[in-house]
This record gives sequence, C-alpha cells and structure tokens, in this order.
Amino acid sequence: MMSPSTSSPFVPAAARARIAQLNRAQHPLSYSKLLERDTLQKALKNYKYPVLTLPSEVTSEIFVHFLPSYPKRTSFVGRCSPSLLLQVCREWRDVALATPELWSTFEVEMGYRDTSAVSTRRQLLLVEWLERSKDCPLSVELVCPTSESPAIAAALLDALVHHSHRWQDMKLVIAYQHLQRIAGSVPILRDLHLDAEWTDNPSPLQSFTFHAPSLRQLGLNAGVHFNTFKDVFPWSLITVFNGDLYEHEAALVLRSARALEQCKIMIDSESEETISVSPIPPLHHLKSLTLESEDAFKGHCWRMAIRVC
Repeated sequence: MMSPSTSSPFVPAAARARIAQLNRAQHPLSYSKLLERDTLQKALKNYKYPVLTLPSEVTSEIFVHFLPSYPKRTSFVGRCSPSLLLQVCREWRDVALATPELWSTFEVEMGYRDTSAVSTRRQLLLVEWLERSKDCPLSVELVCPTSESPAIAAALLDALVHHSHRWQDMKLVIAYQHLQRIAGSVPILRDLHLDAEWTDNPSPLQSFTFHAPSLRQLGLNAGVHFNTFKDVFPWSLITVFNGDLYEHEAALVLRSARALEQCKIMIDSESEETISVSPIPPLHHLKSLTLESEDAFKGHCWRMAIRVC
C-alpha cells in the first residue's frame, strides 16, 4: 500500500495515479484497499507543495523573472503571458495580482479584421493591466494604425495616455490623425519609437506639445512628419536615434543631437536637385553611424556604415 512514510518521500503524482487505479477496479474494494485510498486522499489534501512554502516576496521575485528582457514585451494571452500564473492555484493568483511589475510591460496589437467583440475585449484587458500595474513604469507596444474602427483605436490610445506619466519605454504605431492625443508631459520616458500611418488628406498639426526631459532613445518613421516634432524633442540629450528622414532633416538631427552614440537613418531623396546642407559639427560621442537610401523609382540603393572603436 502506498502511503507517506519516514523511509520514502510522499509523491503526489504517484498517489493520484494509485487512487485512479483503485477507482477503476471492477469489483468492490476490500477494507484494506478502501483504507489505502482514504489514506492517500487525506495525504493529498494535507500535502503542501514545497514551492508554496516560499515567502510571498520570494515567489513574487521569481514571477518577475518570468518576464522577457527588454525590448521584448509580454502579450495579454498565450504561453508567455503572466496571465497563466493566475490559473495555477489560488496562492499563485494572489501573489501574481499583488506583483504590479508583472503587468507593467505588454504589447497590444489591433488587427484590421478584428471583430467588435475582440476589440472590446482587448480594450478591457488594457485597462485591467494598467490598473494591476499600479504605479510601476510602463513598457508598452501599442499597434493601432488606421483601421475600420478608428473609435476603438482612439479608445485604446486614450486609455494608455491616461497613464502617460508612467511611460518609460514606448513603441506607438498609430494613425496620423491620432498624434495629437499623445501630446503632453511624459517625465520618465526614456525610449520612444513613434510610427504614424498616413491617412487620406491628413490635417497637419498646428501645434504640438511634448515634454520628455528623460528621453534618450528615439525612433521616427516618415509618416510622423518631422517638422511637427523637430522643436519638441530634447535633441541635445538623445544618444540613440533611428529614423526615416529627408536629407535636410537628417542633417538637422546630426547637427542637433550632439550626444549621439548610435545613429541609423534611412534617407528619402527629396528631389533631383542638389540640396545645400550646413556643415555638421564633430560628434564626439558617436560609436556607430549608418546611412541608407533607396530610390524605388530608379531601382538603386546605397548604404554607408561607420563604426568608431
């Protein structure tokens, strides 16, 4: 008969297997078998898994290591989501919900063919995770470009903007007409990648306020319309830049971002004429510079990469 003893450790899986075997018996169990089953069931009920004997603080720290390393982020559902921790047992659920760091990094992607129910569910999850993250700095990738549901995209962005004082590392892929929604102060933002998708006849932003004193890494794509942002970013503090710019915009970045360490720019040709560019002063902190250009109409491209040891 299997039972816990001092000579052999109690193995829950083996106990459950033995109970299942006894329950499958085709004839009534003998007294000894009934006693064996009752003993195993009582032992299972009283058994305390070693992992559940850890202090909550230790379990919480282990859970945090479940998160992927930046710049990777978790998803609301799936094998890499901390939501799985809520399904293991009551103890783990309580610890996970009491660990705000678990819910402070995530990605949200709105698909073009999402149904209304799917979009609404995603919006509810976004709000839920933001509440669970409490006051933790946020690392979020939000992809809600131009779609058939601009209202849902705007609602997702507005929910996130409500916590912009906690933005730390952000990747935003949004429709151009929604850029004005992110205006404001982002005091702890250190890394921003901004990707705006053009719509038909977009109205240019007349003014834009974006106070980001801690910003050090910046990525911009062509749809962002550089002129809107050229006077709002702390260029003198930017150390890493990745962008899609016209020639004169690229020159402006290289003249203004004097602290640059890494820079990669895809240069879009503006015209057939040669453009006069003011001299670019020495970039004393620069470690790598990559300039690329591709002319889709002429079918040629060039790339220049410089690495400073």
